[in-house]
Amino acid sequence: MRYVVGPLLIAAALGYGAMPSAALQISNLRQAVDTCRSEVQNNAADILSACERAVELAPLQAEKPDQVISAVRIYQGNLLSELGRPEEALSAFDDAIEHQPNLGAGYAMRGLFQFEQEQFDAALADLTQGIELGHETPGLLYLTGILHQKAGSWRDALRQYQAALAGDQSNADYLNAVAWTHYLLGQSQEGVSAAQRAIEIDPKAAFIDTLAHIRMDLGSGETAERLFRQAMEAGGREQVETYQQFLSELGFYTGPVTGDLDDATLSALRRCIDANCRLDQGARQ
Repeated sequence: MRYVVGPLLIAAALGYGAMPSAALQISNLRQAVDTCRSEVQNNAADILSACERAVELAPLQAEKPDQVISAVRIYQGNLLSELGRPEEALSAFDDAIEHQPNLGAGYAMRGLFQFEQEQFDAALADLTQGIELGHETPGLLYLTGILHQKAGSWRDALRQYQAALAGDQSNADYLNAVAWTHYLLGQSQEGVSAAQRAIEIDPKAAFIDTLAHIRMDLGSGETAERLFRQAMEAGGREQVETYQQFLSELGFYTGPVTGDLDDATLSALRRCIDANCRLDQGARQ
């Protein structure tokens, strides 16, 4: 994934819109920066060289060199990450932060990189710092919630999901995350509305599954059974296999895990619901 820093950041740093003589003075730097932030992938070496050239020229030609260098290093770090050079990418992100330590963008971009590298503790620290420094977006808040969830901090996760939802109230993923986390915290009733809204926006299997769990937790067995079946119909063989595996582990299903939505699977699901079993495999904290 390529994380793009807004071109206005570069424009402001370079002093675009200044006197004509200033524009002429920074023309080479502008070209280097424009090439550095290129999305073209078949000349990666040229792009990286342009990034280095921009770093060299910034102290000589930019009105705000630290801002230019920081943004350039972020572009460079993203490309290096795409090229499978994580150590160099991390170094670029580190340099971006060194030049703009009070700007949230560098921490946020390094946090996204750390997340992709599955360095979850480091990612959470960086994303939190980035948000605290003003680089707050619903997407970053949601990702921070995921990281809290991975760490088992459900209440912190819920706060981040709710903050993300406040910034984008029509995002089905945020709604589902809020609903599921309420369920895991033993607050199923509080999650009903969010789960229903998520399905209204996007009736995919994962969202129907959330509402099914909530309804089962609230004692509405028949409704839960209908929703679990809808989830299997929406998710196809993959979703059926998931339920067959869970039901097998819980001792309710003894057939093969085939992904076929058959009578044996539906009967096992019904027995599970009647026994008030937990298809989430005890994820609640």
